[in-house]
Amino acid sequence: MQPDPPGAIIFSDELKKAYPSEDVKDLIRSGSLRKLARGAFTTERHKPLDVVVLENWWRLAERWFPGGLVVRRSAVPGIIEREKVVYLTFGRMNGTTLIHGFRFTVSPGRPPVKGMKNMLNDHRLGKLFVSSRARAMLENLEFDIDHPESILGYGWVEDELRRLYRHQGNAGLVALCMDAGALASHFGMEKSRDELALCVERVLAASGNGRASLPRPPARRGTVT
Repeated sequence: MQPDPPGAIIFSDELKKAYPSEDVKDLIRSGSLRKLARGAFTTERHKPLDVVVLENWWRLAERWFPGGLVVRRSAVPGIIEREKVVYLTFGRMNGTTLIHGFRFTVSPGRPPVKGMKNMLNDHRLGKLFVSSRARAMLENLEFDIDHPESILGYGWVEDELRRLYRHQGNAGLVALCMDAGALASHFGMEKSRDELALCVERVLAASGNGRASLPRPPARRGTVT
């Protein structure tokens, strides 16, 4: 997931630098600036504001929730743009913000993983992070009582496992399961790990390749940071 080029969004504390001799109210009256939300403006003169927000949601999110983690269904490429919703975890914050038809839903959650081997690390998106594939698999099997709509569930997980198996065979499944097992042991997601194991078994059984268990490394809490 790559950020779009910046430029369409400008924040209040950047206005003096960008327009040192201009009054903000005059810029808004002239159409040079359009207000998106409190403290956030756009320099786009003609695009609908909902399109501006959709194209630049990550810039708003990284401003309001720096270091936040894009999680669950939102960690899957293309879903945010299609659904106009992003689910994030950020400290102890809990709430929803709707900006021109785009919804930011924030809840408390586990911190991003960084500084580990590549497949375990969550992905950077500006000042945000996005759950890795292994982490997204676990998250999308973990029911959230406050936001049940935020997970994709078994169907999506098994589709992803079938796709991985077609391209990488058993080796791909084993690598994914080892990463998921390490994350589960650290974050206390053993239930999701066990459900992922059942998904793997079903995928392998349907492929005619028999049944297999999810490889589970020894529990080593504190090794994922």
